[in-house]
Amino acid sequence: MTLEQLIDHFLRSGKIEGKSAATLEWYKFRLARFIAYLRSQSHSLLITQVVQHDGERYITSLIEQKVRWGNHPHHKPHEGEGLSMHTVHSHVRAIRSLMNWAVDQQYLPSSPFVKLPVPRLPKRLYEILTETDIQSVLTSLDERGEEGMRQRMIFLLTLDTGMRARELLDLRMNNIDLKQGMIKVLGKGNKERYIPIGQAAQKEILTYINFYRRNPVKSAEDHLLLTADGHPMTYSALASIMRRIRAKSGLKRLHMHKLRHTCLTMMVERGTPSFVVQQFAGHASISTTESYVHLAQQRTAYRYQNASVVDGLATVQNASRRGRRSRQTNDQE
Repeated sequence: MTLEQLIDHFLRSGKIEGKSAATLEWYKFRLARFIAYLRSQSHSLLITQVVQHDGERYITSLIEQKVRWGNHPHHKPHEGEGLSMHTVHSHVRAIRSLMNWAVDQQYLPSSPFVKLPVPRLPKRLYEILTETDIQSVLTSLDERGEEGMRQRMIFLLTLDTGMRARELLDLRMNNIDLKQGMIKVLGKGNKERYIPIGQAAQKEILTYINFYRRNPVKSAEDHLLLTADGHPMTYSALASIMRRIRAKSGLKRLHMHKLRHTCLTMMVERGTPSFVVQQFAGHASISTTESYVHLAQQRTAYRYQNASVVDGLATVQNASRRGRRSRQTNDQE
């Protein structure tokens, strides 16, 4: 059996098991890249001839790569920017998952990547928007036109709910309950969850639906986000909207996940318990949520960096001034 045949079976099996389209696309992109690398090395692509050394050389090629987003379905290539360790790590997870599945299905006696070294991930703090950033975005959007109002609704709804990009794109009209102030989203692993929405976001949704949402091409089409021609919005179109918002506001970086990070971090800062944030965000593990707790703590400490107890004592300040005056007097003498 070839790797191509194995991957085809792997993806088809995942679809039957109910894995989301986004998850299958995640695997498909990364595994196709692995095949392309092996083919460039004149590999036979027979699964019985894949060894650990192939995986190690592949990881090395990813680390040494100087083009970011090369052949990516949703992003333009960036010359001179290498892949992050998180991206490299995701490719390693993909090929290891494939081989582990092959062992489970008895296509292989053991995985060649059992002992494959995995890049160490740097501890990363998420980037989030400040209140000044948020104000810059809102003041830059044109509230008189369809494009500006749609951008405003997307921005505020995502900021208010912390939804992932795919969750927003999959949001249906019948899953929005403005009377109860709730929406039902389909998250990773096809897991549904309810998210409350505030009054400001509710108002934006209502305005968009009543005045700016285009008529769908098909009467049964009920996605909230539609393109100008009435089709469900794609990931690429959503990414393009975020780029236009960023350009208008003058921010250096702005993307859907940054809005999600901002929402969850601010929830922690406002005293929301971790387990509530976990349910809100749809995190499978509380450890993922804890990263937002750590970021919120650092942001709080940064805000109070000028709250030094000693610096705030008038006695110390007066003593420092007296010391300076004494030295000046001695120097003059």
